[in-house]
Amino acid sequence: MQRDQIASAAEALAAANDGETLDALNPLPESPAEAYAVQAESLRHLGPVGGWKHALLGGRDLSCAPVLDRAIHPSGTTLAVAPHARLELEIAVRLRADISPKAKPTEILEAIGSVHVAFEVLQSRFTTLEKQPPLAQMADRFSNQAIVLGDEVPDWQSRDLTRLPLAIGTPSDPPTMAAGMSLSEIVCFLSFLAERAAVIGPGLRAEDCIVTGARIGPQPLPAGAEVRGGLEGCQVSMTTRPL
Repeated sequence: MQRDQIASAAEALAAANDGETLDALNPLPESPAEAYAVQAESLRHLGPVGGWKHALLGGRDLSCAPVLDRAIHPSGTTLAVAPHARLELEIAVRLRADISPKAKPTEILEAIGSVHVAFEVLQSRFTTLEKQPPLAQMADRFSNQAIVLGDEVPDWQSRDLTRLPLAIGTPSDPPTMAAGMSLSEIVCFLSFLAERAAVIGPGLRAEDCIVTGARIGPQPLPAGAEVRGGLEGCQVSMTTRPL
């Protein structure tokens, strides 16, 4: 993609963030570097970064995307969602210090201020997500629409985070031993992310909120719903309304 094509793709995706969806990008990104460039350019239209998300390009290769500052909400919020919105229950970290691209693992661990249960709302800017190649989905920030940050997990430093009893639904719904990254794997991801965040946007900064991959979901997220999730007294909740 030429520079003007990257700018055009970013402008189209930014316009679709709060408006009508796109059928496709033309031309398409041909490499992860071009998709990252579209992500970065879109921030000029969408506003500052407040966090980041873990993603796998094509379901395989480690990747990431910025989360808008205005897209991060406290538990209990009400959000407008499109008919095709989806929901994931995740584990999120909130930083208490900046992380440089050259930070050592011990410095990265020290920069983690808290670990939370969180919802990620997915809402593609494409009319039909399934028809889009992986690099187009990456350019669209992997469909991130919002993060809802729930309670802090109090014993996260010593707890085995690889399998957690998580649930979406009522408090009486049985939990699922949901698999995910360990604390050491989260530190490795933050090392990867620090390098790319310094290129895409402002880098990893104190107060950034980072979701680390779906533990439950994605699942449909209808409008007019009250949704709760969490584990063992740590809760996250939200209400939806039609877009």
